[in-house]
Amino acid sequence: MSKLTPECPFCGKYISKPAPTRTEFVEIISGKCECGAVYVCDPTGHNVGEAYGDAMALATGDWNIGELASDSYDMKEMSYDLKSHSRISAKGLNMKAGGLIFIKMGRPDECAKVENQTPERGDEQEDPAVAGMKLKDQVRYFLENGRPEVVGKLALKDKNVIKWLTSFSYDKEDTLTWRAIDAMGHVARELRTTRLDVVRETVRKLLWSMSDESGGIGWSAPEILGEIIRSDPDEFGDIVPILWSNREEPSFRPGAVWAMVRVAGVRPDLIPAGSNELKDLANDPNATVRGYTALLAGELTFQGKEGILSKLAKDSSGLRIYSGGALIETTVAELAREAIK
Repeated sequence: MSKLTPECPFCGKYISKPAPTRTEFVEIISGKCECGAVYVCDPTGHNVGEAYGDAMALATGDWNIGELASDSYDMKEMSYDLKSHSRISAKGLNMKAGGLIFIKMGRPDECAKVENQTPERGDEQEDPAVAGMKLKDQVRYFLENGRPEVVGKLALKDKNVIKWLTSFSYDKEDTLTWRAIDAMGHVARELRTTRLDVVRETVRKLLWSMSDESGGIGWSAPEILGEIIRSDPDEFGDIVPILWSNREEPSFRPGAVWAMVRVAGVRPDLIPAGSNELKDLANDPNATVRGYTALLAGELTFQGKEGILSKLAKDSSGLRIYSGGALIETTVAELAREAIK
Protein backbone atom coordinates (compact mmCIF):
# COMPACT_ATOMS: atom_id res chain seq x y z
CA MET A 1 0.00 0.00 0.00
CA SER A 2 1.31 3.44 -0.95
CA LYS A 3 0.24 6.76 0.53
CA LEU A 4 0.19 9.59 -1.98
CA THR A 5 -0.62 13.30 -2.02
CA PRO A 6 -4.42 13.82 -2.15
CA GLU A 7 -5.36 15.77 -5.27
CA CYS A 8 -8.67 16.71 -6.82
CA PRO A 9 -9.49 14.24 -9.63
CA PHE A 10 -11.07 17.08 -11.63
CA CYS A 11 -8.34 19.74 -11.58
CA GLY A 12 -5.32 17.97 -10.07
CA LYS A 13 -4.81 20.51 -7.29
CA TYR A 14 -3.97 19.60 -3.72
CA ILE A 15 -7.06 19.35 -1.50
CA SER A 16 -7.27 20.31 2.15
CA LYS A 17 -8.15 17.70 4.73
CA PRO A 18 -11.94 17.20 5.00
CA ALA A 19 -13.37 18.49 8.25
CA PRO A 20 -16.60 17.92 10.22
CA THR A 21 -19.39 19.97 8.64
CA ARG A 22 -22.81 20.48 10.16
CA THR A 23 -25.65 20.16 7.64
CA GLU A 24 -29.40 20.50 8.01
CA PHE A 25 -29.80 16.90 9.15
CA VAL A 26 -26.43 15.32 9.98
CA GLU A 27 -22.78 16.05 10.51
CA ILE A 28 -20.54 14.98 7.63
CA ILE A 29 -16.81 15.09 6.95
CA SER A 30 -16.33 17.22 3.87
CA GLY A 31 -14.30 19.78 1.97
CA LYS A 32 -14.31 21.87 -1.19
CA CYS A 33 -11.69 22.26 -3.91
CA GLU A 34 -10.77 25.57 -5.51
CA CYS A 35 -12.27 24.32 -8.79
CA GLY A 36 -15.72 24.04 -7.17
CA ALA A 37 -15.82 20.29 -6.60
CA VAL A 38 -17.04 19.16 -3.18
CA TYR A 39 -15.99 15.96 -1.47
CA VAL A 40 -17.29 13.87 1.39
CA CYS A 41 -15.26 11.33 3.35
CA ASP A 42 -16.35 7.78 4.10
CA PRO A 43 -13.61 6.86 6.66
CA THR A 44 -14.36 3.12 6.67
CA GLY A 45 -15.17 2.49 3.02
CA HIS A 46 -18.42 0.76 4.05
CA ASN A 47 -20.83 3.65 3.52
CA VAL A 48 -20.09 4.79 -0.01
CA GLY A 49 -23.78 5.19 -0.89
CA GLU A 50 -24.40 7.45 2.07
CA ALA A 51 -21.31 9.52 1.31
CA TYR A 52 -22.46 9.85 -2.31
CA GLY A 53 -25.84 11.20 -1.19
CA ASP A 54 -24.23 13.62 1.24
CA ALA A 55 -21.85 14.87 -1.46
CA MET A 56 -24.74 15.39 -3.89
CA ALA A 57 -26.69 17.37 -1.30
CA LEU A 58 -23.62 19.43 -0.46
CA ALA A 59 -22.94 20.20 -4.12
CA THR A 60 -26.51 21.23 -4.92
CA GLY A 61 -27.37 22.82 -1.58
CA ASP A 62 -30.57 20.79 -1.54
CA TRP A 63 -31.31 17.44 0.07
CA ASN A 64 -34.06 16.75 -2.47
CA ILE A 65 -31.75 15.11 -5.03
CA GLY A 66 -34.02 12.35 -6.31
CA GLU A 67 -34.92 14.11 -9.56
CA LEU A 68 -31.47 15.51 -10.33
CA ALA A 69 -30.51 14.71 -13.95
CA SER A 70 -27.50 12.41 -14.25
CA ASP A 71 -25.93 14.59 -16.94
CA SER A 72 -25.93 17.69 -14.72
CA TYR A 73 -22.95 16.63 -12.59
CA ASP A 74 -19.91 14.41 -12.54
CA MET A 75 -18.82 12.06 -9.75
CA LYS A 76 -15.42 10.55 -8.98
CA GLU A 77 -14.10 8.38 -6.15
CA MET A 78 -10.73 8.16 -4.40
CA SER A 79 -9.35 5.62 -1.94
CA TYR A 80 -8.33 7.71 1.04
CA ASP A 81 -6.99 7.53 4.59
CA LEU A 82 -8.41 10.28 6.78
CA LYS A 83 -5.91 9.91 9.62
CA SER A 84 -2.85 10.62 7.44
CA HIS A 85 -4.73 12.74 4.87
CA SER A 86 -3.36 10.58 2.06
CA ARG A 87 -4.61 9.16 -1.20
CA ILE A 88 -4.23 5.39 -1.02
CA SER A 89 -2.88 3.14 -3.74
CA ALA A 90 -3.51 -0.48 -2.84
CA LYS A 91 -3.37 -2.21 -6.20
CA GLY A 92 -3.15 -5.98 -5.93
CA LEU A 93 -3.94 -5.97 -2.20
CA ASN A 94 -7.12 -7.44 -0.84
CA MET A 95 -8.03 -4.62 1.48
CA LYS A 96 -10.74 -2.05 2.03
CA ALA A 97 -9.70 1.57 2.38
CA GLY A 98 -11.73 4.60 3.25
CA GLY A 99 -12.79 6.88 0.47
CA LEU A 100 -13.64 10.34 -0.78
CA ILE A 101 -16.62 10.96 -3.03
CA PHE A 102 -16.20 13.99 -5.30
CA ILE A 103 -19.10 15.77 -6.98
CA LYS A 104 -18.82 18.64 -9.42
CA MET A 105 -21.85 20.29 -10.95
CA GLY A 106 -21.96 20.68 -14.73
CA ARG A 107 -21.94 18.23 -17.62
CA PRO A 108 -19.21 15.55 -17.28
CA ASP A 109 -17.43 16.78 -20.40
CA GLU A 110 -17.23 20.24 -18.86
CA CYS A 111 -15.85 18.85 -15.60
CA ALA A 112 -13.08 16.79 -17.20
CA LYS A 113 -9.61 17.70 -16.05
CA VAL A 114 -7.77 19.70 -18.70
CA GLU A 115 -4.10 18.69 -18.82
CA ASN A 116 -1.59 21.49 -19.29
CA GLN A 117 -4.21 24.20 -18.94
CA THR A 118 -3.17 27.84 -18.82
CA PRO A 119 -2.90 28.99 -15.19
CA GLU A 120 -4.80 31.99 -13.93
CA ARG A 121 -3.15 35.26 -14.76
CA GLY A 122 -1.23 36.82 -11.90
CA ASP A 123 1.18 39.63 -11.15
CA GLU A 124 4.10 37.47 -12.22
CA GLN A 125 2.61 37.14 -15.71
CA GLU A 126 2.61 40.76 -16.70
CA ASP A 127 4.49 40.01 -19.91
CA PRO A 128 1.80 40.09 -22.63
CA ALA A 129 3.79 37.52 -24.62
CA VAL A 130 2.50 34.72 -22.38
CA ALA A 131 -1.19 35.61 -22.72
CA GLY A 132 -3.06 32.50 -23.83
CA MET A 133 0.00 30.27 -23.68
CA LYS A 134 -0.24 26.75 -22.31
CA LEU A 135 1.70 26.09 -19.13
CA LYS A 136 4.53 24.27 -20.90
CA ASP A 137 5.07 27.20 -23.25
CA GLN A 138 4.96 29.71 -20.40
CA VAL A 139 7.63 27.78 -18.51
CA ARG A 140 9.83 27.63 -21.60
CA TYR A 141 9.30 31.34 -22.31
CA PHE A 142 10.38 32.44 -18.83
CA LEU A 143 13.37 30.08 -18.88
CA GLU A 144 14.51 31.36 -22.27
CA ASN A 145 14.21 34.91 -20.98
CA GLY A 146 16.20 34.19 -17.81
CA ARG A 147 13.35 34.61 -15.31
CA PRO A 148 13.48 31.51 -13.08
CA GLU A 149 11.85 33.37 -10.18
CA VAL A 150 8.70 33.77 -12.27
CA VAL A 151 8.67 30.04 -12.95
CA GLY A 152 8.78 29.51 -9.20
CA LYS A 153 5.68 31.64 -8.75
CA LEU A 154 3.88 29.77 -11.54
CA ALA A 155 4.25 26.60 -9.46
CA LEU A 156 2.11 28.19 -6.74
CA LYS A 157 -0.79 28.01 -9.18
CA ASP A 158 0.01 24.71 -10.90
CA LYS A 159 2.43 22.08 -9.65
CA ASN A 160 2.70 20.68 -13.19
CA VAL A 161 5.46 23.29 -13.55
CA ILE A 162 7.68 20.66 -11.91
CA LYS A 163 6.85 18.16 -14.61
CA TRP A 164 7.77 20.56 -17.39
CA LEU A 165 11.00 21.64 -15.70
CA THR A 166 12.00 17.99 -15.44
CA SER A 167 11.20 17.46 -19.12
CA PHE A 168 13.44 20.40 -20.05
CA SER A 169 16.40 19.13 -18.03
CA TYR A 170 17.80 16.20 -20.02
CA ASP A 171 20.39 17.83 -22.29
CA LYS A 172 23.17 19.31 -20.20
CA GLU A 173 24.80 20.77 -23.29
CA ASP A 174 21.79 23.08 -23.56
CA THR A 175 21.50 26.29 -21.51
CA LEU A 176 17.74 25.69 -21.20
CA THR A 177 18.45 22.54 -19.19
CA TRP A 178 20.52 24.43 -16.65
CA ARG A 179 17.97 27.19 -16.38
CA ALA A 180 15.32 24.53 -15.69
CA ILE A 181 17.54 23.06 -12.97
CA ASP A 182 18.05 26.53 -11.52
CA ALA A 183 14.31 27.23 -11.63
CA MET A 184 13.57 24.09 -9.62
CA GLY A 185 15.24 25.74 -6.66
CA HIS A 186 12.91 28.72 -7.03
CA VAL A 187 9.93 26.34 -7.20
CA ALA A 188 11.02 24.59 -3.99
CA ARG A 189 11.51 27.95 -2.29
CA GLU A 190 8.01 29.09 -3.22
CA LEU A 191 6.30 25.84 -2.24
CA ARG A 192 8.12 25.06 0.99
CA THR A 193 5.69 26.97 3.23
CA THR A 194 2.40 25.95 1.61
CA ARG A 195 3.04 22.74 -0.38
CA LEU A 196 6.02 21.10 1.27
CA ASP A 197 4.44 17.71 0.55
CA VAL A 198 4.76 18.38 -3.19
CA VAL A 199 8.47 19.19 -2.87
CA ARG A 200 9.06 16.12 -0.71
CA GLU A 201 7.28 13.94 -3.27
CA THR A 202 9.45 15.46 -6.00
CA VAL A 203 12.56 14.60 -3.98
CA ARG A 204 11.34 11.03 -3.59
CA LYS A 205 10.74 10.66 -7.32
CA LEU A 206 14.15 12.11 -8.17
CA LEU A 207 15.93 9.74 -5.79
CA TRP A 208 13.92 6.86 -7.23
CA SER A 209 14.91 7.85 -10.77
CA MET A 210 18.55 7.37 -9.80
CA SER A 211 18.01 3.85 -8.44
CA ASP A 212 18.47 0.59 -10.31
CA GLU A 213 14.87 -0.35 -9.60
CA SER A 214 13.45 2.63 -11.49
CA GLY A 215 14.24 1.19 -14.90
CA GLY A 216 15.31 4.64 -16.12
CA ILE A 217 18.01 7.20 -15.52
CA GLY A 218 17.36 10.54 -13.88
CA TRP A 219 20.09 12.26 -15.87
CA SER A 220 19.79 15.60 -14.08
CA ALA A 221 18.34 14.36 -10.80
CA PRO A 222 21.50 15.13 -8.75
CA GLU A 223 21.69 18.71 -9.98
CA ILE A 224 17.97 19.28 -9.37
CA LEU A 225 18.23 17.82 -5.89
CA GLY A 226 21.14 20.15 -5.20
CA GLU A 227 18.96 23.16 -5.99
CA ILE A 228 16.14 21.84 -3.81
CA ILE A 229 18.47 21.28 -0.86
CA ARG A 230 20.01 24.72 -1.37
CA SER A 231 16.53 26.29 -1.26
CA ASP A 232 15.99 25.05 2.31
CA PRO A 233 18.99 23.22 3.83
CA ASP A 234 17.29 22.77 7.20
CA GLU A 235 14.36 20.94 5.62
CA PHE A 236 16.19 18.91 2.99
CA GLY A 237 19.65 18.51 4.47
CA ASP A 238 18.83 14.92 5.41
CA ILE A 239 19.14 13.81 1.78
CA VAL A 240 22.68 15.17 1.33
CA PRO A 241 24.38 11.87 2.35
CA ILE A 242 22.07 9.89 0.06
CA LEU A 243 22.81 12.21 -2.84
CA TRP A 244 26.53 12.20 -2.16
CA SER A 245 26.62 8.39 -2.20
CA ASN A 246 25.58 8.49 -5.86
CA ARG A 247 29.05 9.76 -6.82
CA GLU A 248 30.02 6.08 -6.92
CA GLU A 249 28.06 5.80 -10.16
CA PRO A 250 30.11 7.42 -12.98
CA SER A 251 27.03 8.72 -14.80
CA PHE A 252 25.86 10.57 -11.68
CA ARG A 253 29.29 11.64 -10.38
CA PRO A 254 29.47 15.07 -12.04
CA GLY A 255 25.94 15.92 -10.90
CA ALA A 256 26.57 14.74 -7.34
CA VAL A 257 29.69 16.90 -7.05
CA TRP A 258 27.91 19.90 -8.60
CA ALA A 259 25.05 19.46 -6.14
CA MET A 260 27.53 19.55 -3.26
CA VAL A 261 29.04 22.75 -4.69
CA ARG A 262 25.59 24.36 -4.68
CA VAL A 263 24.78 23.24 -1.15
CA ALA A 264 28.22 24.17 0.16
CA GLY A 265 27.62 27.72 -1.03
CA VAL A 266 25.01 28.15 1.72
CA ARG A 267 25.72 25.34 4.21
CA PRO A 268 29.25 23.91 3.95
CA ASP A 269 28.73 22.11 7.25
CA LEU A 270 26.32 19.70 5.54
CA ILE A 271 28.89 18.40 3.07
CA PRO A 272 30.19 14.92 4.00
CA ALA A 273 33.12 15.02 1.56
CA GLY A 274 36.49 14.37 3.18
CA SER A 275 40.08 14.93 2.07
CA ASN A 276 40.54 11.41 0.69
CA GLU A 277 37.31 11.59 -1.31
CA LEU A 278 38.27 14.91 -2.83
CA LYS A 279 41.73 13.57 -3.71
CA ASP A 280 40.11 10.71 -5.59
CA LEU A 281 37.77 13.11 -7.40
CA ALA A 282 40.69 15.37 -8.31
CA ASN A 283 42.12 12.38 -10.22
CA ASP A 284 38.87 11.45 -11.93
CA PRO A 285 39.21 10.85 -15.70
CA ASN A 286 36.28 13.22 -16.33
CA ALA A 287 37.43 16.85 -16.61
CA THR A 288 33.99 18.08 -15.52
CA VAL A 289 34.30 16.13 -12.28
CA ARG A 290 37.76 17.59 -11.69
CA GLY A 291 36.53 21.11 -12.38
CA TYR A 292 33.58 20.73 -10.04
CA THR A 293 35.93 19.26 -7.42
CA ALA A 294 37.99 22.46 -7.57
CA LEU A 295 34.85 24.49 -6.91
CA LEU A 296 33.82 22.21 -4.05
CA ALA A 297 37.25 22.28 -2.43
CA GLY A 298 37.14 26.07 -2.57
CA GLU A 299 33.96 26.10 -0.49
CA LEU A 300 35.25 23.78 2.23
CA THR A 301 37.87 23.82 4.95
CA PHE A 302 39.83 20.58 5.34
CA GLN A 303 43.36 19.29 5.73
CA GLY A 304 45.11 18.89 2.40
CA LYS A 305 42.98 21.47 0.59
CA GLU A 306 45.97 23.47 -0.67
CA GLY A 307 47.61 20.40 -2.18
CA ILE A 308 44.47 19.39 -4.08
CA LEU A 309 43.89 22.86 -5.47
CA SER A 310 47.55 23.31 -6.41
CA LYS A 311 47.41 20.09 -8.41
CA LEU A 312 44.19 21.09 -10.16
CA ALA A 313 45.60 24.56 -10.91
CA LYS A 314 47.97 22.83 -13.38
CA ASP A 315 45.14 21.03 -15.19
CA SER A 316 44.44 22.77 -18.50
CA SER A 317 41.53 20.49 -19.45
CA GLY A 318 38.49 22.37 -20.68
CA LEU A 319 34.88 22.12 -19.49
CA ARG A 320 31.66 24.12 -19.49
CA ILE A 321 29.97 25.29 -16.31
CA TYR A 322 26.69 27.05 -15.65
CA SER A 323 27.13 30.51 -14.23
CA GLY A 324 25.02 33.65 -14.31
CA GLY A 325 22.28 32.02 -16.34
CA ALA A 326 24.58 30.79 -19.12
CA LEU A 327 27.02 28.01 -19.98
CA ILE A 328 30.57 29.32 -20.11
CA GLU A 329 33.82 27.79 -21.35
CA THR A 330 36.58 27.46 -18.76
CA THR A 331 39.33 25.10 -17.60
CA VAL A 332 39.96 23.08 -14.49
CA ALA A 333 42.99 25.28 -13.81
CA GLU A 334 40.99 28.49 -13.98
CA LEU A 335 38.43 27.16 -11.52
CA ALA A 336 41.17 25.96 -9.17
CA ARG A 337 42.93 29.29 -9.27
CA GLU A 338 39.68 31.08 -8.45
CA ALA A 339 39.18 28.69 -5.53
CA ILE A 340 42.67 29.43 -4.25
CA LYS A 341 41.98 33.16 -4.34
